[in-house]
Amino acid sequence: MKKGIVIALSGVLLAGCGKKTENVVSQALPIEVAKPVVKNVTLTRDYPGYLTAETTINIVGRVNGTLLSKNYVSGQRVKKGQTLFVIEPTLYEDALKQAEASLKTAQANLVYARSNYERMKEAVKSDAVSRIQFLQAESNVATCEAAVSNAEAELQTARTNLNYCYVKSPIDGVADLAEYSDGEYINGEGNPVKLTTIYKDDHMYSYFDISDNQYLSHELLRDAKTKISGRNML
Repeated sequence: MKKGIVIALSGVLLAGCGKKTENVVSQALPIEVAKPVVKNVTLTRDYPGYLTAETTINIVGRVNGTLLSKNYVSGQRVKKGQTLFVIEPTLYEDALKQAEASLKTAQANLVYARSNYERMKEAVKSDAVSRIQFLQAESNVATCEAAVSNAEAELQTARTNLNYCYVKSPIDGVADLAEYSDGEYINGEGNPVKLTTIYKDDHMYSYFDISDNQYLSHELLRDAKTKISGRNML
């Protein structure tokens, strides 16, 4: 009886061990296998920098007078030829009228001098007038011609100064804040003063700092690539 019991218990133990092994094998975790991918990788670096406009133009006032109006909104786009500021034009309008009158007077004097010269030229042939009178008439013509040239130059200067009273944008762009407000006095004659700045931002430029070592490494690498490509072409 005792031998039979021992044999039976051994069989139960063996059966239990066999079932436990089967359970461990069935619960094994799956293994994932990844294949390496080969491709070109571009290395990048970040550098602090800043942007600037393609063109930057300072708008200046070239005449003296009170700023009557500012005709644009700061920070908005303006067109080429648009009037941005109006500086008191009264004095320059008066100067233009005086220059026009001076030119007319000089032209009238020149007409008279030439007419007198022509009479003297005919009279001197018959000795009706002296040679000295003839030379004086000739000299008066030259003097009057010079006076006309001076008057024309003064008239052009007066027109230019009057145009300076109406400050216009030379380009399309974005207008900055105005340096002066309406009612302030502008003292720009002889020493132009800045009124604002126009930025032409159709194209932008980026500026950034790079260390000398990195720049030299970049240049050496570029030269090496150039030499290699040249050899391959040969």
